[in-house]
Amino acid sequence: MIGYIGEKEQLDFFQQFECPVSGEFDLDEVSGIIVNESSMIAADAIRTAAEKNIAVLAVLDGFESLISAFGGELQMLENCAEGKQELAVINPETPLYYDLERVISICRGTPATVSDLGLPPVLGCVSRSESGEIIAVEYLPAPGKVYGINFYLNSSLTPKSTSILQNFFKLCNR
Repeated sequence: MIGYIGEKEQLDFFQQFECPVSGEFDLDEVSGIIVNESSMIAADAIRTAAEKNIAVLAVLDGFESLISAFGGELQMLENCAEGKQELAVINPETPLYYDLERVISICRGTPATVSDLGLPPVLGCVSRSESGEIIAVEYLPAPGKVYGINFYLNSSLTPKSTSILQNFFKLCNR
C-alpha cells in the first residue's frame, strides 16, 4: 500500500491507479508515500521514510516539504505562472523517468524553485524547467527512492504523468 499526505482532491486522483493509495496509514506498513502538503508533519514523514528506505514522491506543496526536510529553502519566482504548460528537461537515467524522452511537457506547479547554491547536499537535481529552474530533485543517500517534483501530475498538460506514476509504483516494490 502507498500512504498519502495532502488534500483529498489529489488523493482521489492517485486512487484511480492500480496501486492502492490511502490517506490513513502507518509508515511501518507502507511501501511508499505520496506527499502533497507543505507542513512540518509532511517534512518529518519524508525524513523518516527516507531513513527507512521507503519510496517517496513529494508533489507540488510536497516538493516544498521535501526541500525543507533536508535543510533547503525555496525561492519564489517572479513572472512564473502556476498551471501553465512548459517543457522540462529531465534526466532519463533517473528511475522515476524511466523510458521517457529527455524533454517532456509538464504543467508548472508553484512559482518556486531551489537554487543550485541553496540545494542541500543530500539532494540532486533530476529535472529543470525550460528556463533552467530546478523543478525536480532526488534524495542522493537513497538513489531511486525519494523524489520531489514541482509540477502537476493530475493535469492533461503533463501527458507523461501516468508513466511517471507507474515508475514510482515500481520503485515502491523494489
